[in-house]
Amino acid sequence: PLMEPSRPGQRRKHAWWRVATILGVLAITAACGSDAALRPSSEVITDPGQAVFVTTDIERFWAAYDAGGANGTASAFQVGYLDRGSSGLRDFIRLRNLTAENLVNMVRTYPRYFADIRASTLRLATDESVQNRIRDNYRKIADMYTASVFPPVTFLIGRFSTGGTTSENGMLVGLEFYAITPSTPLDELGPFQRDNV
Repeated sequence: PLMEPSRPGQRRKHAWWRVATILGVLAITAACGSDAALRPSSEVITDPGQAVFVTTDIERFWAAYDAGGANGTASAFQVGYLDRGSSGLRDFIRLRNLTAENLVNMVRTYPRYFADIRASTLRLATDESVQNRIRDNYRKIADMYTASVFPPVTFLIGRFSTGGTTSENGMLVGLEFYAITPSTPLDELGPFQRDNV
C-alpha cells in the first residue's frame, strides 16, 4: 500500500502526482493500442509540449453547482454543465451514464467533500504550473518510451463512479477522484470512493 503523506501539502502534491501517473499510464496504453481507438479527428500529438488539456468542463460544473445543482436542482447541471459539455464530456456522459440526477445525488450525498475540492479542481483549470507539471511528467514518459503519443485529456467532474476512461476524443479524467488536500473531509465517502481518492 502507498504511504499516507504526513506533512501539510504532501497530500495535495501526492494527488497531482497520481493524476500525472494515471495520465502517463493512459498515454502509454493509448500508444500501445489501436491507433483508431484513441485517435481524435485532429493530428496525433507526440510532443509533450503540445499536449492538449481541456479544462472548460471544470468551470462549467462549478457554475452549475452554484446555479442550483448543490441545492438539488437537476436542471442546473443539465443546462449549465451537461448540455454545454466538451466533446470529451459528451463521450463520458454516454460511456459512464452521467446524468444531471446522479450529479445532484452525488453532491447532496457528499456536500462537505465537494465544497472542499472546489478550489483544487479549479486550480487545474486556472494555474498553469499544474498543467506544466503534467507536461514535465509526459516528457519523462517520452524519454522512456519514444513511441508515446499524447491524446487530448479532458478533465471533468463525473459521478464518483470511475476515475476515468478513454474515447476517440482522448483521455477522460473524473477529477473528483484526484483533488483532495490535507483538510478534505473523507468521512462522508463510501468505501469505494475513500479507497480511490
